[in-house]
Amino acid sequence: MSIILTGSTADNDKYIAKTIISDTDLADVLETYATVANLSGEVSTRTSADTTLSNSISTLNTNLTAETSARQSADTALSSSISTLSTSVTSNTSTLNTLNTTAIKSTNLCTTAATTTTSASSTSPAVIVENYVNETFWYRVWSDGWIEQGGYLAASSTDYITVTITLLKSYSNTNYTVSKNIYGGVGGATVYYNEVASSLSKSTSSFTTYNRSTSGWVGFNWYACGY
Repeated sequence: MSIILTGSTADNDKYIAKTIISDTDLADVLETYATVANLSGEVSTRTSADTTLSNSISTLNTNLTAETSARQSADTALSSSISTLSTSVTSNTSTLNTLNTTAIKSTNLCTTAATTTTSASSTSPAVIVENYVNETFWYRVWSDGWIEQGGYLAASSTDYITVTITLLKSYSNTNYTVSKNIYGGVGGATVYYNEVASSLSKSTSSFTTYNRSTSGWVGFNWYACGY
């Protein structure tokens, strides 16, 4: 592009610039214009794409917020359901335990001591209502009042010693049965005499027996049963 300054006027003292544009310069201008137009279109397209992306992100955020809220509501509902179920299970367990206890208590158990005629039957059974074990000593109490008990007395160093056994459970009278079984000799004991406890004395809470052998000393198991 060429610019030629020609002449001047005395009136306004201004130069008149005359612009002369060649074909090449015009092509350059048109090319530049086209580039600018294309760039403008690309900017417009990019702006539109950015707007679309922004809208998509906004929509995604909205959907995510809604989904999060829905999930929180679902979690709250699930937690509430679990809590309700737990309460129901606890309540049902308590009710079941009460029913079982009531059923057991309402069972027609035999609570009368036997005589020459049985007091127990298939519809009114005698059952164990109390039991106890402490190492070698034990007892069982039945619903009709029958008591079984036993224990072990360790060997003594005195031959022909008189031994009194205190019962774990007292009987209502002295008609109970006692037996003993010699068990374990020390000190060279070879021959044992199984003394029956009732050959000495019995009370409702104890019995007396010999701990006896021909030589050395022995221990024995004992067993008692009755009402």
